Amino acid sequence: MTESEKNALANFSGLVIAHSSFKRAYDTILEVIEFNKINQAPEPQSVLVLAESGEGKSTLFTHLTNTLPKRYEVKEGLDIVSKIPFFNSSIPTNATPSTMAQELFASMGVGDRNKHAAEQRIKVALKKAGTQAIFYDELNNIAGSKTPHKIGLARGYIRDLISSSGVMIVGFGLPECEEIFLAEAQVRKRFPWVERMTPFEFDLDPKSEFCIVVKTLEQAIAQSRHLYVQIEPRMNEGFLTSLYATTGGSINAIKKLYEQALKNAFDGDHILNTEKFSIAADRMRFPTSISRNGFREDRKICLTMIADRCYARR
Repeated sequence: MTESEKNALANFSGLVIAHSSFKRAYDTILEVIEFNKINQAPEPQSVLVLAESGEGKSTLFTHLTNTLPKRYEVKEGLDIVSKIPFFNSSIPTNATPSTMAQELFASMGVGDRNKHAAEQRIKVALKKAGTQAIFYDELNNIAGSKTPHKIGLARGYIRDLISSSGVMIVGFGLPECEEIFLAEAQVRKRFPWVERMTPFEFDLDPKSEFCIVVKTLEQAIAQSRHLYVQIEPRMNEGFLTSLYATTGGSINAIKKLYEQALKNAFDGDHILNTEKFSIAADRMRFPTSISRNGFREDRKICLTMIADRCYARR
């Protein structure tokens, strides 16, 4: 792949999709950050963003971490101090409250041999670093096997972290986070803001969110048109139907499908057409898909499945 192709793919991957639930969650997070900054209450308000896999949580998390101020260093007196306005972490599936705490301690340069002393030191360190928010992606992972004991530990970690540090948490997780964390009153009161991201509804109206997003992606590809002999598919009903059927209207799945199809074109003959999307759809598995065969599915069957899905949501 040439340098220009790599840059085109990188720019495309960074595209933020204009979806109402995405924008609402994004605006809420920024507003709460600003509110906590002005309010300066002993305990800040925190935000929980819930969505099924592939509906845009990690895209939103990545966009926020790329656009908000990053770590930098300043001189305070004779010392060089690291400022960390926003601490960001994607929680792995084998995470525990203990390993999360250790990561936070390490990032802040604080030892954790004595738990009580460490909590005091990290509070001081966060204040010195000017940390405004701690972002956690895949928050549901810290509950592990979801046993009452593990859930209790996860709740305790989140509750105590907010209380001891005085720093807000922005958590991104599956809908099960509502039961894991918000079922306990002491955690719920610390998360007065809960945003739920949703997939697109199927709609072929050119002014619908679904069509606007697809058009935005097509325009992003058109900016790299010098890389292609021809660009297909265009905004036609058959393609839009298959696209929705393949991705289930998932904001992230649509973006990933376009990215993979674009990569297939880069790696092959520099032609982006329906076949490239078909190959990408066959290789990728989306949790919210309602079609097994993606772009090769018969249009009438797609429409029936979409209608059934939309009916089931009512």
